[in-house]
Amino acid sequence: MKKLEQVKYFNNPTAQLEPGVEEIKNIIKRHHTWGKPFALHALIIRLLKAVWILYYETELVTQQVSPQNKEAIISAVSKVNQCPFCASSHTANDVKQALDSKALNLIPNKKKRLLVKWSLATLSPEAKIVQSPPFSRKEAPEIITTAILFHYLNRMLNIFLPQESEEENFSKLNKCKQLKGQVFGWLKNQLRSRTIYKPGASLNLLPRTALPEDLKWARGNPTVANALAQFAATVEQEGQAVLSESVQELVKDYLKSWDGNPPPLGTYWVEEAIETLDDSLKPEARLAMLTAIASYQVSEPVVRQFRKVHPFDRELLAATSWASFAAARQIGGQLTVPSV
Repeated sequence: MKKLEQVKYFNNPTAQLEPGVEEIKNIIKRHHTWGKPFALHALIIRLLKAVWILYYETELVTQQVSPQNKEAIISAVSKVNQCPFCASSHTANDVKQALDSKALNLIPNKKKRLLVKWSLATLSPEAKIVQSPPFSRKEAPEIITTAILFHYLNRMLNIFLPQESEEENFSKLNKCKQLKGQVFGWLKNQLRSRTIYKPGASLNLLPRTALPEDLKWARGNPTVANALAQFAATVEQEGQAVLSESVQELVKDYLKSWDGNPPPLGTYWVEEAIETLDDSLKPEARLAMLTAIASYQVSEPVVRQFRKVHPFDRELLAATSWASFAAARQIGGQLTVPSV
């Protein structure tokens, strides 16, 4: 799997794949493309299934929200999280120009423009547009889940994809990538307009499970709620097998008091947050905290220290997945759901 081999920090990942991954890859390719967001989860087949289920039921299935509006949400969330891969892969021309120039009035469609403004404010629950969101209660499960899915994926991609600055001919490659993303986005929308994605069609890949109380805002859309419940259960199970309970609680507590702003330069804030932990827990706590709050700061030394305690690639994947979703679900839980 070429795309999996391009993922940072994994050691010969293709040789570690569980039976059945190729089958899931083929299912994804029948409906979409086997992209890096899916490939980097392939070391844990249950996690791969969970990501695909949530992506299919939220991003591909169209119920209350148009594909174009979902793309706008993804673009704005990716801008917030400084994820260049998602921004270039999902940004339509009008949204890209508006985000680059910080002039949202360049987006002619009012609904899309307001959704972009809302998405840019998802880390600020006290913002007026978050308090009075530009969508209905029926639209809320698709819109909020789209946002938190990409708050999750942005963090994972920031960690595991090589940064543009590490590649040769950055300017030329980045321009080509942006053009490719725009063309791909247009083609994808054309394909989606001709394809019927059946709600609930992916849910049989994993056992059904109850929706956690903090995700109850998704109940208005049963298929999205089921997909979100399956994803949450899978991430929790895999993460809890790697991260200690004290580290999980530390991350959750920090997220509850986080104001959504980027942390100060450097990593001293992380060291202060984890200083009361036993030294044996600090490597995993450092990785989890950086993943949740500033995924773009996860570095080779951070991963190397984590590997001294957890040497396997799937442990690295499980830990970062848990921390990424811990942040995403906290963000989602603070967003206002309209009463009508």
